[in-house]
Parts: sequence; C-alpha cells; structure tokens
Amino acid sequence: MKAKEHRITGVLVGGAWVLSEWWHRRETNPQEPFPVGKFILYTGTGYFLASLPDWLEPSKGNPNHRQFFHSVSFVAVLVAIQQSTWLKAQPAPAQAVIRAVIFQYLVHVGADMLTARSIPLVHTRFA
Repeated sequence: MKAKEHRITGVLVGGAWVLSEWWHRRETNPQEPFPVGKFILYTGTGYFLASLPDWLEPSKGNPNHRQFFHSVSFVAVLVAIQQSTWLKAQPAPAQAVIRAVIFQYLVHVGADMLTARSIPLVHTRFA
C-alpha cells in the first residue's frame, strides 16, 4: 500500500472504531455523549501516523522492505505493551495517546497483511 491508502485506511478504521465503541456503550447508557476528543485522536493518528512502520523501514523502491517492524513478532510486542501494567500505570491522557498510536500501527500492519507480499512472521533478514 502507498502512504495515501494507509492514511485513508487509518482515518476510516480509527473513526469506525470510536463510533462502534460509542454505539455499544449507548446500549447500556443511552445518554452517553459522543467522544469527540477520542474521535479526533484516533482519526488524527490515523492520518498523521499512518505510515509510521514505513518511516521505520522505508522501501526506497524495494518491494521487500518489510522486516522486523512489519512482522508478526513486532505486533506481539505491541499487544504486550497494550496489555501491560506499565501502560495501565500511565496517566489517562498518555494512555489514550499510546493506545491510539498502537492501534494505528496495527491498522497499518493489518492493511499490509492483506497485500500480495503480506508481512513476515519474524525478521526475515539477519545480515
């Protein structure tokens, strides 16, 4: 995927995620206000950080540029951080930003998984 497609995907998936969470919360609390701040955070990180994995591992014309930061192994690291007691100990605003960045990183890698080249299980080049 190109940067533009990653930005579009990040904004749409981020916005849809927040909308879905809010919709489900309204089932138990019909007065639940729409989380405008969270919506802006998730769509904003979707737009501005959509290409973060590609900034860490630029293709430079190489279609096989996906290495560790595009791998299932790194996704496992991010999921571990997401579930960690360290993250839960952070102030709420910091938690929100970190969770949004991790979410959008996973959206990028997930989108790359759907391409013909997919993503590696582990770092594929050790040289």
